[in-house]
Amino acid sequence: MNEPIAVRHRSLDEIVEGLHVVRQSPQKVGTLALAVRRPAAGLREVLAQAELDPEVGLVGDSWSQRPSSRTADRSPHPDMQLNVINSRFVELIAGPDREAWALAGTSSTLIST
Repeated sequence: MNEPIAVRHRSLDEIVEGLHVVRQSPQKVGTLALAVRRPAAGLREVLAQAELDPEVGLVGDSWSQRPSSRTADRSPHPDMQLNVINSRFVELIAGPDREAWALAGTSSTLIST
């Protein structure tokens, strides 16, 4: 998933109109809909399987090599290994194309229902 994708930006009215669908999401349990890692800056890989590690985060992601402005020594912030994003919200802002979903988040991303 390294080819450019055309993404249409939604208007505020479209987002507000679709929020009722997001609010209907399960509150206590969910299903992993998509796992995306960033092996290097500007690249994203959609994964069929993902391995999580407490030290490096999502295995194969570059999180452990990226500096953080939120740590004194600029080391990767241990509480920021992953983004977890609601799939209904991602679909609302990015549309139904799951390749566009992979663009959500600034780190390795798990998109759940």
